[in-house]
Amino acid sequence: MAIIKICIICNKKFKTFPSDYKRKGFVGKYCSQKCMGIGMLKYDGDKKCSICKGIFNRTKEFFYNNKSKNDKLTTECKECLKKKTLARTKERSKFIENHGNKCNSCNIYNINPTFFDIDHVIPIQVTNEKRNKINISNSQVLCPNCHRLKTIKDKEKYGKDKNINI
Repeated sequence: MAIIKICIICNKKFKTFPSDYKRKGFVGKYCSQKCMGIGMLKYDGDKKCSICKGIFNRTKEFFYNNKSKNDKLTTECKECLKKKTLARTKERSKFIENHGNKCNSCNIYNINPTFFDIDHVIPIQVTNEKRNKINISNSQVLCPNCHRLKTIKDKEKYGKDKNINI
């Protein structure tokens, strides 16, 4: 038994079912995910950080833009995101320095670790591992040129046959 509702954002009529209330949080107020995102910006003033669990005003003062999210803001507050980025940069630099600040393929040396790329020996699209973590057994240090060449070879090897976008 469908219930006819009116979206509080666009005033469009839409159907909803009582069983939907358990599955979707936006049922009953909004006609779509798009309107829900707008409604969250308009009516819900606070947002919870996914890392520190702090509750902040839903503004660009506390959250960065993220167009892929319904409310157009990151899930982490700016402070947590800065800490997370700094920790990742340190981890990345340490990994490169442990490998002698040189390319694993052509052995070019550079004192600056930001010059190098960290490459997955077997592409993550094949192994299904998380991109954010450095898996030491499946990672190597490559200069940008060697990294591009390897990516081209990986696309030829894995890409076309298995519908993998590398």
